[in-house]
Amino acid sequence: MVDTNDSMIKQNFNDVHHLFIAGNPDLPTVVLLHGTGGDENDLVPIAKYLLPNHPILAIRGRVLENGYHRFFERYAEGEFNLVSLGEQTAWLVKSVSELLTKYDLNTSPSLAVGFSNGANIALHALLTHPETSFKNVIALHAMQLTPITEPAHLQGSHVFLSHGNFDSIVPRDSFDALVDNLTQAKALVTVFRLNQSHVISSEELQAAKIWLQANDIDEA
Repeated sequence: MVDTNDSMIKQNFNDVHHLFIAGNPDLPTVVLLHGTGGDENDLVPIAKYLLPNHPILAIRGRVLENGYHRFFERYAEGEFNLVSLGEQTAWLVKSVSELLTKYDLNTSPSLAVGFSNGANIALHALLTHPETSFKNVIALHAMQLTPITEPAHLQGSHVFLSHGNFDSIVPRDSFDALVDNLTQAKALVTVFRLNQSHVISSEELQAAKIWLQANDIDEA
């Protein structure tokens, strides 16, 4: 549940359904990207746990699949519409940039936190759009969507990836291919594996918080 005591704004701006929670405007913004069937509220408690003082900008995916919100289309589980992926990634990158300007937020690189479908599009944006506002990503249960043969140069970008050993949605080989792609792009990648399925656990969130502190991203 979202804490309504915060300075919170929920609105539709230029066809972008989003939630904004004001934090310390001198700190980088946390961009939240939900999983399939979620919305802009889902990851707010996670952001408050990881980075309690930072502004929060949560985006709702604008693709509908049987009534469920997503960030890009797919044909079936693990089979993605790459045209939709490209279009929606460009839309997301542009929308985040416009919203950071709208709310007069710190222009230093922000951090994206995504789960599943949201983690996938965050990493695709990082790999394919050098202009994207977020340069660091916490990707919970992401997979490789398609190999990026000429990725953006990600030297200096930090990426935290979690994967469940019993995840039936994200095969291990797909996850490992994603790790390789990010590493080849010179991102600083940290992998956290745990014995669970396709769900977010307190264990991986604790690991992500430690990772933020160790890399000075928590107050950077």
